[in-house]
Amino acid sequence: MSTTLGISKIYLRHFVNNNKSRWVILQGSRRSGKSFAVLRWLWFLASGQPKVVGVVCASFPALQNCISDFQRATNLQVTGSAVFGYSCQLTNGSKFLFRSFDEPTKAQGTTFNIVYFEEVLNIPEEIVRVISMSVTDQIFAAYNPTKTSFLDAYILPDKSNYLKTTYRDNPWLTPEQVQEFEDIKKRALLPTASLFDIYAAKVY
Repeated sequence: MSTTLGISKIYLRHFVNNNKSRWVILQGSRRSGKSFAVLRWLWFLASGQPKVVGVVCASFPALQNCISDFQRATNLQVTGSAVFGYSCQLTNGSKFLFRSFDEPTKAQGTTFNIVYFEEVLNIPEEIVRVISMSVTDQIFAAYNPTKTSFLDAYILPDKSNYLKTTYRDNPWLTPEQVQEFEDIKKRALLPTASLFDIYAAKVY
């Protein structure tokens, strides 16, 4: 599967086709590569005109994982602390700000040009709404297909701003990893399937 800008074509096409869309939504199974693709794309956008890009997660541990993903995707260093917040500044003046909020009032007054909600369905809907109202350009949201989504209200009628992917769309997985996920799917269909395999099949 070929890539451009280090982004597999299925994601790149979605981002380019929605460069004017307010909401860009990705529903992807675990290991689908969606988070990596979004972070690479946001890095590309921030490398042009200076922008303030927010990366918002549901919790501090989730934020730490997202920071690690960002550093791996961009080879940039994130600095800061849990008290003062984490950030990364590009040479052109763009900033990435990494945040998590435990209540809507703490998210008030937060302004980004672009925001990315990582695993958005784990973030309280009211926090998503409060932050979204102050975003000037675009809102990216990604989530696993294991919960009912309040994002349905933001999907365009033709679903052009919505993309659903699986591990098969991740060009960075080895053939052995892909086979492992295929085996999980097969086991989940058996009458003797364990609850773990049934859940794992949904996630992957």
